[in-house]
This record gives sequence, C-alpha cells and structure tokens, in this order.
Amino acid sequence: MKFNLIPFFILGYNNLSANAFSLSPQTPNYSSISSSLKQTSVSSQETDVFFEAIECAKNGLCDIEKMDGLAAKLEGVDECKFEEGEEACDKEIQDRLDIAGILRLRIELKLRVKYLKSGDNLFESDVNEEHLLDERKKFKAALKENRDKASAGSDLGLW
Repeated sequence: MKFNLIPFFILGYNNLSANAFSLSPQTPNYSSISSSLKQTSVSSQETDVFFEAIECAKNGLCDIEKMDGLAAKLEGVDECKFEEGEEACDKEIQDRLDIAGILRLRIELKLRVKYLKSGDNLFESDVNEEHLLDERKKFKAALKENRDKASAGSDLGLW
C-alpha cells in the first residue's frame, strides 16, 4: 500500500494525524536545540588562553613568566564572555579575577621558595647551622655512651 503525500505538502498540510500514525514526516524542533546552545563572544584563542590559565592555577606547573602573562590577560578582560544577566555576569568576573589571584599567589610562592632555596634566607641558614650543631652533639653523646659501655666491660662496644 503506497501513500502519495505530495498533494498534502502542496496544500500545506504539515501534520496529518488521524490516529497514532502521522502521514507526514515530523520535523525536529530546532528552535529548542539552538536556544539551549549559548552564543558567546569568545574566540577559540581566548578560550585556549582561559583554559591554560585555569590549568596553571590548578596545578602550578607553569613558569613564573607564563603565569604572570595569563594573570594579566584575565585581569584585562572587562566584560562577561560566557554568562548573561547581571548576577551571573558579576559572578563570572569575580571567578575570573579569583583565578588571576591564584596565579599571582602561585607566582609569589614560587619566588619565595626560590629565595629560600638560594641560601640568602638568614633564618634558614641559622636554623641549618644550629641543626648541624645539634646533630653533632647527639652523635658525640652517642659515641661517648658507647665508649663508656665498652670500658665498663659490655660486649656492645663500638660496632
């Protein structure tokens, strides 16, 4: 059994459903799909920069210059790039500035650790010297204790 649907389309009958079956093809509702996809004002290059900034903020594996450049780019964006509406836009801006702040904190941490490891930190060098003196005193005390045991006739002596 063949249905000839051409006359129905010509006459403008787009949806003929006398029962559960439809004689005309159903067209998908693309308006609901397209409205759920957000149109943003972000280029793929900007998205790459934002993604890299987030990754560097999360793991801190970027070098200082890279983090500084990414933080500056995040701080340089004035408007919303992804969100719509005043409240969502304000949150986007605040969150973006938080990521820039994390990058700045990571830079500061790296510089401070570099200074600590450089040997120029007075406190670190004082603590290391005192620690070495304490270790020497403990070692000498242990040696003296072993000598005293050896001279008292103990079988332990020096190993």
